[in-house]
Order: sequence, then structure tokens, then C-alpha cells
Amino acid sequence: MEIFDGIEGKIDRSGEHIDTLNREIAEWALGHPYSVASEPHGQSTHHRIYVRLHKAPDVRRWGLLLGDAVHNLRSALDHLVYAGAICVTGKNPPPDERKLQFVVVDALGEWLAAQQQRHMRPLTDEMRTFIESLQPYKSNNQNDPNGYQLNLLRWVRELDDADKHRAIRPVFITPGTFQGYVRTISGGAVTFHMPLTSIEDGATLMNISGEATTEVEPNMAAALGIGVSVIPEHPELPRLIHEALDLMFNCVVGVAHQFRERFLE
Repeated sequence: MEIFDGIEGKIDRSGEHIDTLNREIAEWALGHPYSVASEPHGQSTHHRIYVRLHKAPDVRRWGLLLGDAVHNLRSALDHLVYAGAICVTGKNPPPDERKLQFVVVDALGEWLAAQQQRHMRPLTDEMRTFIESLQPYKSNNQNDPNGYQLNLLRWVRELDDADKHRAIRPVFITPGTFQGYVRTISGGAVTFHMPLTSIEDGATLMNISGEATTEVEPNMAAALGIGVSVIPEHPELPRLIHEALDLMFNCVVGVAHQFRERFLE
């Protein structure tokens, strides 16, 4: 169907960006581009573990690839609504074409407001019901197994909205794996804090602090993850870029397939 070409094109383009980004991250990581160090040396109640970056990646390019990939996924969803409106009305362009949007909202009130704003007015009740079934607010309970899938659309929305206003920069996630030890010298509580941190020389990977005196092994190794921070919290979803993008891509492909199978053929 001709009106589905744009949807497939957007999805294919997103896949190309994702493949390129994943390949470039993997090639960079294979070159042993960083090592890990700590300060201060010896015994202390506080230690900072940080990265020594030997080969800086093109983080700006990675962010652009990430933003473009997500935007194409978001656009594919909007194209679905546009195609649905054409099928229902028999008009191209359809009525309210500038208002049409695949709504992704976090609350029932926002869904009702979107209906009033005519974002999906030309669609059939069945089409709108299908789209509503995918809304993140339908699974606000994080223990609901369906929440895993529903929140992927929230990720697409959040990342696309963020990319409209600022460049998305990938970050280090600590650790993918971590080889080393922290020895406790005296009694007391010890706290480990591992922030998402910029991919730059000297970036803090872990802070160790507390009442106890500790000592950090001088020779450590870590396999750091490359992640993204501009996403809502959800305990079951990964922050690693390649995993997150693959999940969002598969989610949008699934939604597009179901919508086409039910309403466009």
C-alpha cells in the first residue's frame, strides 16, 4: 500500500542509524580506549574511581545518530495515524492533517485532552481504542509485566522531545563488568555511588564513602557501558544504548505491523 511506504521508510532509516551507531561504539571499544584509576592512594574514608580516556570517541556524532534514530521512530508512529486517517476518510490529505499525531501520554486526562485537540479525530473508534491500549498510563504499576512494553513508547517520546531542544550526549554507565576490590580497614558503613557520567577524561565512575576506612586496589579494570540518561525511570528497562534502541525499534515495528494488519489492509 503506497501510504505505508513512508512508514516503512522511516523505520528503515531508523534501523540504519541504529546499526551505524552500534557498529561505531563496538569499533571504538575494541581499541582499548580507556583505563580506570582511583584517588587518593592508600587508605581513606573516601575514594573516587575515574576514567583515563586514551582515545576520545565522537560523542557528538553518536548523539546525532541516536537523535535521528529515535526521531524516525516517532515519525513512523505519526505516519500511522496519517495513513489511518486517509483510509477512513478517503481523502489525501485527510481532515485536520496538521493536528494528526500518534498520541503517547502518561495520564488519562492527557489522553482525553488529546481527543479534544483532534489529534486522532478522523480515525475510527477501533483505531483509537487500539492506540489507547498502548498508552503508558495504562500500566502505571511497575510490577505489571505489560509495563515493560508500554513504557518503550514513553522512551521514544522522551528522547525525541529532548532531542528537539538539546543535543543528546551518550554517557558512561559503570560498570558493565568491574574487576578489582575495595578492602574495609575499619568498621562502619560504606556507600557506593555510581553516577551516569560524561564520556570524557577524568570522569567520575564511582564514589566510595562512609564511616569506614577503605582501601582500593590500585590495578583495576572495567568494561564500561555506553548509555543514555534522558529517559524516565523504569526498573526493568536497560540504559545501554544498543539495548534500549533495539527494544524501541522492535516496539515501533510491532505497533506498525499490528496497526497495518488490523486497519490498513
